[in-house]
Amino acid sequence: MILRGMQKVVDWAAAGFTVQATFDSPVEALAYLHTHAVDLIISDMAMPEMDGITFMQQAQGLLPCVAFLVLSGYGDFDYVKASLQLGATDYLRKPVDPKELRAALAKVAAQIQAQAESKQMLVLAQQHLLQQLLDGELAHLTDHEAAVLGLDAAAWGNGLTVIGFMAPAVPALADFLNGHRQPLFLSTDDCFVLCCQGNRRVVQHILRHLPTGADPASTAVVAAPSVHSAAAIHDAFRRVVETIHRLDFYQETTGLTLLAEPEAPTATDLPVPVIEEIRGNVRTAQKDVLLAQVEGIFHVLKARRAPVSYVRQVALLIVVTVAQQYQSGLPNYNGVVAALNSERTWRSLADRVAAVISTLVIDEPGQYGENVAAVLDILRARYQEPLQLNEIADSLHLNRTYLGQLFIKETGKSFAAFLNDWRIEQAKYLLRHSQMDVGSVAAKVGYQNTGYFFRQFRKQLGCSPKEYREQAGRQLV
Repeated sequence: MILRGMQKVVDWAAAGFTVQATFDSPVEALAYLHTHAVDLIISDMAMPEMDGITFMQQAQGLLPCVAFLVLSGYGDFDYVKASLQLGATDYLRKPVDPKELRAALAKVAAQIQAQAESKQMLVLAQQHLLQQLLDGELAHLTDHEAAVLGLDAAAWGNGLTVIGFMAPAVPALADFLNGHRQPLFLSTDDCFVLCCQGNRRVVQHILRHLPTGADPASTAVVAAPSVHSAAAIHDAFRRVVETIHRLDFYQETTGLTLLAEPEAPTATDLPVPVIEEIRGNVRTAQKDVLLAQVEGIFHVLKARRAPVSYVRQVALLIVVTVAQQYQSGLPNYNGVVAALNSERTWRSLADRVAAVISTLVIDEPGQYGENVAAVLDILRARYQEPLQLNEIADSLHLNRTYLGQLFIKETGKSFAAFLNDWRIEQAKYLLRHSQMDVGSVAAKVGYQNTGYFFRQFRKQLGCSPKEYREQAGRQLV
């Protein structure tokens, strides 16, 4: 702000400034400063409504970092001295010499630039320390670190509230937070996070007045209970991030969530898929029933707001169970795991599981003839025994040669090859999901000769059973 008569004295744009407003009244000027930020105020020291020192003090109360140039007459030395003590950059005698004004403006511009650089350095230091706090790398703060963050004993007494925003920060949010003297915020890989300083009333005020785009009507906002120590910030942040991931997974992308002190439901509170019923539906080839049952499981998990990692484990368990009951096993196990883990929402994960099941359960009524279907039922139930097709043919009162040819025609494999493939798939499952030694696994799935099992396993997978277990262990959900 400058007096109107000074607007044409210098080239303000060349000096790096833009004239925002001019006022004859200091009272009107203060009213303007309540709603507008400026970098520089040029003010007379002798004004009828308010003296220059009082005006300067009140203006600094509104804008602590604003720069001042004061105008004075020859008899205003006391005013000039007081203004310099309050932090005025320089003073100019009236009438103003344009050369002196340009020099003073250059001095102010350099001061503003230095302040901006210093502020930027402080912001970077704050964000670095804040990231360390959120990551749990700083259980205790040194006096210097606490000073950089502005976290003195009084701040910890009021508490620090970790607030996460699902949507990326909108420009208005940073301005809003800075305007409310909340400098501890940053964007992480998971969300935009604010560590709000102040008591419950302050936090409630912030949450009620968030700008559009960052408010609960626009994005999911999650607030943890306030904490009173550096060591507690990491756990609060972890809970906020987990909740945001869960809300995103269940496609709840708006609303305010206030976390309570108790933790989320434990696994014992969550539904366990009825695996035996799933196996029964596969055995009887009721694909529609199976898909409906799986869909129901996912809806129950959603209603319970089950942890995302738990839902992914259930999804894999369902797929593996279905694969175990089907003759081809689970092809491309690692690829299926990666696909399940890539789904971001419960809906897309449920759809992915249904798609995998649809590719596995192809032996619906009509796919195999009655005789081959009967052989497959016996194979699945008794693969651990030394099965022979001749014995099965006798039990079904069928010609051995005819049944063997029919089996190859409908499945594309000989009975021996089909049985071997089935046993290898069962062995793969045990290697991934049990602690049994390799010899015990071989015996469990029907191989009486461990060496033969090793050769068949390597022939199919290109690695030993031990190597397979190590590789699969690194890629489980």
